[in-house]
Amino acid sequence: SPPKPEVRVEFRFGVASEISVLYPAAPERLKDHYDRLYTGVRAQFGAPQVDRAPLRAECATSLANCLASGQRPKGAAWHWPAGSIELAPALDGNRALIELRYSRHEPLTQ
Repeated sequence: SPPKPEVRVEFRFGVASEISVLYPAAPERLKDHYDRLYTGVRAQFGAPQVDRAPLRAECATSLANCLASGQRPKGAAWHWPAGSIELAPALDGNRALIELRYSRHEPLTQ
């Protein structure tokens, strides 16, 4: 079974403004996990307003190596009036992961 995701929460004025769920993946399984997570998020929220870019051949072969070489394949994004969800592969140090990030767009007032 895949490792449990890590959750990071950013606060602004005492209110959660960004929540990131980081799904670690073995480098050789990163593309498969990314594809499955994308399919699941798309099934839940529909087609993204900004779809992910097709992976270049070298990234399709090894997404983790592609990221390590400095390439950043464009992920998908879903937008609503109150917030956005973005999904993209990433590296955190040497750790391959998929980041699912919710950002709040509502104006924060005190």
